[in-house]
Amino acid sequence: MKPLLLTCFTLVLALNAHTLFAQTVTDIEIEYLCEKLALSLNGNSNVDKIIVEDFTDETGKSTALGAYLAQEFSNILVTTPNKSFTVFDRSNLQTTPVKGGNTWTPLANEVVNQSARDGKIDAQTQNGIQAGLGLVNLLTASSNDRRLRGIDAIVQGTVSASDDNYRIIISVKRRRGGELVGGARGYLTKTPALAEKENTSAVGGRNPTGDIVDRFRKTHLTVGLRGCQMSGRYLECNLQLNSEAQDTDLWLYTRETRIIDTNSGKEFYATNLRIADAFGDDNVSKSIIKDIPVDAVVTFDLGNDIFQTASMLQIHFWSNPTGHFYADFRNVSIR
Repeated sequence: MKPLLLTCFTLVLALNAHTLFAQTVTDIEIEYLCEKLALSLNGNSNVDKIIVEDFTDETGKSTALGAYLAQEFSNILVTTPNKSFTVFDRSNLQTTPVKGGNTWTPLANEVVNQSARDGKIDAQTQNGIQAGLGLVNLLTASSNDRRLRGIDAIVQGTVSASDDNYRIIISVKRRRGGELVGGARGYLTKTPALAEKENTSAVGGRNPTGDIVDRFRKTHLTVGLRGCQMSGRYLECNLQLNSEAQDTDLWLYTRETRIIDTNSGKEFYATNLRIADAFGDDNVSKSIIKDIPVDAVVTFDLGNDIFQTASMLQIHFWSNPTGHFYADFRNVSIR
């Protein structure tokens, strides 16, 4: 019995350790702020259901970072213990076609976004086109929309960036009347994943920089390498992805995505990924519209190592119908 008990105890410890280390610094910091926010609202009998609005920067502008943080706060608030309110699913209210407006399709969306990424239109024009096609945010468009019924308060957040962190100021306001009923404030560490989102526009994605220096082809897919550059201890490799003649679902993995230093032979594995406006630290996926290139970024944590060339950059993909494949680039210069 003793060996069996010891085995079970070891398994429990391993599971607990996995749960602990699976959490990121950002997760832990958001959990703390959510607990503070819940504490500020507890006991308020007039707030039974809340919804989290996209966070903004100090100027009130929506950003990709703000949208990401709002979704993370919304998700974590659902599981925050000892709260006296429920959280409404943001996805039910984020966007909807305006009555009488045109049909909003993923293809139209991607065409407008790609035009912005290519510099053909500015952000204001981009937002105007999308608004004209019928995309609205119900939280700001109409407080009388029937889908807002039952929501008592709206959570709003402001994100202010500094060199090492983001200051987060959260306020909770009654949906009708606008009275302030709760709030919290604190800091989030500026991790590479958050910094990447900070550099991405709310709708169109960050403009890719640099010409294609090398290409890898796999059936209908082309992976173009724009280059790799150092940013502190981190190395970012910028890519352009294109699916010729057919739409495809594409996945990118940190697992087995690596870069090898030419001089030392050291291998470094990817820590963060982005395809267009989708982010991940394990994998990331995106539906690629045929013949419309999208940008992607693979980030590596080099620690204290710095090198000027890589003997190989190997990137792990999966696509339908190709399956798993690796895009290999040799003798990559590091800027």
